[in-house]
Amino acid sequence: MRIKRKYQRKVETLDGIKTFDVNQCCCRGCSETFTDDIEGVKHGCRIADEVKSLSVEAYLEGPDLEGVKRRLTRDFAVSISTSSIWRAVWTAELAAQATSCFSDTGLQLSRFACVDEKFISVHGKKKPQFFGIDPITYLIIGQKLLRNREEPVIKSELRKLKRKGVKVVISDDWKSYASAAKKLGLRHQKCHFHAKQAITRAMKKKHIQKCRKEKFIRWLYKFLDSKSIDEAKKWLRVVGRIKREKKLRRFLKSFLHSWENYFTYLEFEGCPKTSNPIEAFNRRFEQKRQTMHGCRKEKTAKGFTTLYTLYSAFRRFESGKNAGIAPLELAGFKLENKTMFDFLLL
Repeated sequence: MRIKRKYQRKVETLDGIKTFDVNQCCCRGCSETFTDDIEGVKHGCRIADEVKSLSVEAYLEGPDLEGVKRRLTRDFAVSISTSSIWRAVWTAELAAQATSCFSDTGLQLSRFACVDEKFISVHGKKKPQFFGIDPITYLIIGQKLLRNREEPVIKSELRKLKRKGVKVVISDDWKSYASAAKKLGLRHQKCHFHAKQAITRAMKKKHIQKCRKEKFIRWLYKFLDSKSIDEAKKWLRVVGRIKREKKLRRFLKSFLHSWENYFTYLEFEGCPKTSNPIEAFNRRFEQKRQTMHGCRKEKTAKGFTTLYTLYSAFRRFESGKNAGIAPLELAGFKLENKTMFDFLLL
């Protein structure tokens, strides 16, 4: 091995542009050339890995590519193009799909799962993106880009959650979830927040006297807030009086269908009665989706969703009783001050 030539290589880092002395060596036997590696810099790249990691993290937090570029220039005086940022994001997406930094079998998951879907644009067409989250650890335990929202597709995803030990599914009033859960032998919990929204929305549309509206809403709220099944049955008899109101018969029939599912949480200790955890996650995902303006291919949509799901597992809570703790840590996984990029196969 002999040194063929020496040259200087400029690399963009968070501390500015740094210059490194690099040796290019040549093998005397095979005549192959080798170049010295620079720690923290991919071979042949002019951008440090720390800059790429920061740009990917900034992009996942919400801003679009131009916003990330302006933030890096303003806060770190780093000059990087939008194409380089997107290339770093795409590389992270591929790594997220290939890596297996933790296994579901080694995590301490609860028996509950909040499920919902968000529509994302793929080549100009709206497609539902399914998510399932553990309401205790706030860890995403299931996600997939679906063809549609019909029962067979939903049933396939709930079957995967059942294999992970899920016993109760918490969802909104979409009928496919209740039917699919029943066929799989899972218990279903209807979200109380969505139920109260449906009550208010139905009463607002019907032309009924204001005093009667307020009375009916109060009855239905009391029914949902029952502390036991016996109390719920008592309020059920009171709610039955609303059937005399012809304009509300159809709504009441739909609302009270499988009314026992509103009180599944009474049978399972620790089961939430609302789907607030998945709604909070969906709000963050929706904010990011709006800055992306859709995806051109399904492959891109699946890759980004996988990366975002993995990122949410490492994202530490900013407030509340779990402030400073990541969902993975709540599930019993020891991070030891490591970030998502320490586990990605970049």
